[in-house]
Amino acid sequence: MSTSTRLGTFLPLFFAVAISATAAACTSETTATKGTETTPTDPTKPPTETPPVEPSKTPALSTTIDAKITSTLKAAGIDVNDPGDLDTLLRSQSKLKAVMTSFTIALGTTCTGCHAGSGNNVDYEAETPKKKTAKKMWTEYVRKLQKKDGGAIFCDSCHQGKMKFLDRADDRSLGAWMQENFVDKLARTDGAAHACTTCHGDPFSGDILENFSK
Repeated sequence: MSTSTRLGTFLPLFFAVAISATAAACTSETTATKGTETTPTDPTKPPTETPPVEPSKTPALSTTIDAKITSTLKAAGIDVNDPGDLDTLLRSQSKLKAVMTSFTIALGTTCTGCHAGSGNNVDYEAETPKKKTAKKMWTEYVRKLQKKDGGAIFCDSCHQGKMKFLDRADDRSLGAWMQENFVDKLARTDGAAHACTTCHGDPFSGDILENFSK
């Protein structure tokens, strides 16, 4: 085969391979570019904003303690400004009755709201999760917290006649309410700095009541 014949056969094949390779490279580059493209922002649309926090349906912290509670405790020799250790108080029958009466008023419940049993058949000695919670709240809140002006707080300051008083429908609303009422309006009786960690601890724990009931 002559040289011109060989070139005539080789050159078309060479150009075909070269063109195919070039086309493949372009296609690959285009595909890669498309894969990294981002959708352009529409300048006519306003940026997405976080919706405002809706007000909580939880009532604000009460500014006064129910007069029935203060008078009941006072008659038994208990000062709401310095109520003392709960276990010590409960050793006295008169003080025990006064404290239990204050609980029923503050929480809007009866004995079986915390104690085991029903009706007139109540086991006052049996430990229950709610009894443990009540004792812990007395220690951590009634004794260790006060209003910013130094005034006392009691169970009804928060509960106001209801066992469950917090509106938990929206976490952001609940958080804002807690900041406004539990943090901004209260102080520690020991004079230390008061913040979310006073109740929730550090690191933060959202399961306070569950921990109290154990």
